[in-house]
Amino acid sequence: MSIARFVLILLTIALTGTADAQDLTGIWRGHFSQKNGVYQMLNMDDRYKFEVQIDQRSKVLNGVTYSYKTTEFYGKAVANGTVNPKTKKVLLQELQIVEVRMSMGADACIMRCFLQYSKYEGEEILEGTYTSMNIRDSSNCGKGTVFLRKGCR
Repeated sequence: MSIARFVLILLTIALTGTADAQDLTGIWRGHFSQKNGVYQMLNMDDRYKFEVQIDQRSKVLNGVTYSYKTTEFYGKAVANGTVNPKTKKVLLQELQIVEVRMSMGADACIMRCFLQYSKYEGEEILEGTYTSMNIRDSSNCGKGTVFLRKGCR
């Protein structure tokens, strides 16, 4: 095999791999909902608005999350994570709450999101599940589902 042909094959492999890679950098907006039978039985909305600002460097994610539900809750947290370019699976972990407003007697919780990246008709989506932990005593705060779209209002 000639050197030129070898270089051409390497370039083709490299370009094919990068064309398939997703860039998660940007603003993702959507919601999360807690899996809680009480809300479902009472027909109450347990959906929180959720915004994630991501800066991706290779497979590493850094960012900020914003969670809010009308005037009863608002939280801002620093987050990091990873993405697997082959499986398009994303792990996003809130590390520290930097701002919170909520009703008296409530505790703040951080989330760990297990997401799957997909693209449908040009729209980029992250969806999956989350678990959460109380920052005061490390107790379980529950789990649920997450749905995010890139760049939507």
